[in-house]
This record gives sequence, C-alpha cells and structure tokens, in this order.
Amino acid sequence: KSILMNTNTVNLANGYQVLLLEDVFPVDLYQDLLTLCETADTGQDWQSAEWTTLRKIYRGNNKTYLNVQDYLSSKDFTQHIEDILGVNMKFVTADIWADYPGYGPLLPHCENSGRGQGQIYITRELQEANGTAILNNDKELLFTLPYRGNFGWYFDECTKIMHSRPRDVVSDTVRYSLIFWHDYIKE
Repeated sequence: KSILMNTNTVNLANGYQVLLLEDVFPVDLYQDLLTLCETADTGQDWQSAEWTTLRKIYRGNNKTYLNVQDYLSSKDFTQHIEDILGVNMKFVTADIWADYPGYGPLLPHCENSGRGQGQIYITRELQEANGTAILNNDKELLFTLPYRGNFGWYFDECTKIMHSRPRDVVSDTVRYSLIFWHDYIKE
C-alpha cells in the first residue's frame, strides 16, 4: 500500500533541506504509537536516559515498535523521501522519547554524526510553538514547528542543519516523539 504522507520542502541558504512531514504514519499505526507512549510512566521498557531522569527512552521490542521499524525501512516510506532528495536510503534505527517538564530547552546544535534524521511528534494535543526550531548558521531563528500529532521533520544532512528547542516541555504534559536515522547508500 502506498503512503499518504504530505511533504513540504524548505531549502536552506546553506544548501541543505528540511522536509516537513505531515500524516507520516497510517492512522492505525499512529494510534498504536500513542498507546505505547502513554505507558512511559509505568512501562518496564521505558528507561531514563543516562544523563537525566527527565527523558525516558523506549527500550523494548513490542509489536508496535517493530511495526514502526518495518514502516520506516519500507520502500513505501523511503521511496517518497528518496524521490525528493535524489538519494537511496537505508534505515538505521529509531528511538521513542518521552521528555518531561524541567528537561529545559535544547540549545542550538547540529548533530555530531549521521546523515538523514527525522523526528515525528506523538501527541493528542497541539502546542503551536513547542516543536523544533530551525536556525541559520549564525544561530538566528528561521522558524519553529508546531508540536502536533503525526507531524515532524526530516533533515537531509543532520550534521549541517542548526536546530534547537527554545522552550521547556509544557507543565503537566509529556513531550513524546519518535526520532529516526537513515544512511544514504550507493546502488
């Protein structure tokens, strides 16, 4: 089955691209992801990150997580992005994060390693200004994404695109997201 994901492309002045991804997961898989995330406070497979107790990372292999991995590595998903970027992709890995109030903002940064990277927000509510902020090379804000369900971004070169999260997690909420990586391969 083909996917119905909508994609908008932002071409940055440094030559790299940010893809804005809407309706990334099919409805049934997205609902399963929401249910999985809602176990973060009680589930054994959610573990605190090494550097803080205010971020939990899903470390299990339940059916939903395996289905997400299968989906992100499927030609249905990768072909869409490959066609836009003109590359061949291979899925590397995915993490599901649960960030808690007090985690704080994330300072402007580029990733230390990797090639293609994406983050999809997993939420039942809209927070208009609590998504990822995209910045220019001088760390000046270009735009901030809304934190809304089944929406997110993909960086064609994650070590070259400056980004941040300028605000802390909203009180009385948990900020869930799925972060994933792809390598580019020659065929």
